[in-house]
Amino acid sequence: MSRNLKVPQEHRGQNKCIARRGRCADTRRVQTQAGCGRTKGSPGAAGRALSQSRPPSAASPGRPRPRSHPLAARAAGGSHRSRSAAPSQVIQAVFFGICVLTDLSSLLTRGNDSQEQERQLKKLISLRDWMMAVLAFPVGVFVVTMFWSIYIYDRELVYPKLLDNFIPAWLNHGMHTTVLPFVLIEMRTTHHQYPSRSCGLAAVCTFAVGYILWVCWIHHVTGVWVYPLLEHLSPGVKIIFFAAVTVVINVFYLVGEVLNNYIWDTQKCIEEGREKPKSE
Repeated sequence: MSRNLKVPQEHRGQNKCIARRGRCADTRRVQTQAGCGRTKGSPGAAGRALSQSRPPSAASPGRPRPRSHPLAARAAGGSHRSRSAAPSQVIQAVFFGICVLTDLSSLLTRGNDSQEQERQLKKLISLRDWMMAVLAFPVGVFVVTMFWSIYIYDRELVYPKLLDNFIPAWLNHGMHTTVLPFVLIEMRTTHHQYPSRSCGLAAVCTFAVGYILWVCWIHHVTGVWVYPLLEHLSPGVKIIFFAAVTVVINVFYLVGEVLNNYIWDTQKCIEEGREKPKSE
């Protein structure tokens, strides 16, 4: 026969205090074990977990930031480079588009006596000739000669080997090789009326100076030169280099003018020579 023993009220309070002390002792024991092996100045497990959970921006202000790699910095300015490194491609695309439009317009207006259509056709022809003289020929020849000259000397100065992983060889030749033969074929097959020499040279200088200022502005904003060659030049040498580039483009303008006059004056002499025996 069992009896239910009743615990006095005072003993119940003592048992609760003992249980609470036991839990506090267990907590201190766990914290002591977690702190074992901790050296002075190094965080424990909780500290390491907290530091790992912090975002990179929450790093201590006194800790130096790692320096970015030059290739990473160049990749960061890739969008600006894509906008500034392809003026020749844009010029050639617009120029040959105008050439096609001019040829189509001349075919459609042939046999038509509309003076308005003739006026519009003359405007297209004038625009085509101006772009050929001022932009398409001098800029195209400059891009091909400068790119491959520097590429042969040291390709890392103008077209790093890293770009081979992203740009195939045929696309590189499409941007920096095929420009020259297409421009020469256009000059040989179509006569272009060049503007006056002073106006032509002024337009070429304006384009060259504007593009140089655009490249400098991109470097001011991003801290990256769109052409690796400029990273190796001092400020004084950069000024000389930019001046030399402007002079070279003007020289190519004069070469195009002389070549255009030579081709079509020679062609005119040949046609006149063929007409003389027929008249006799």
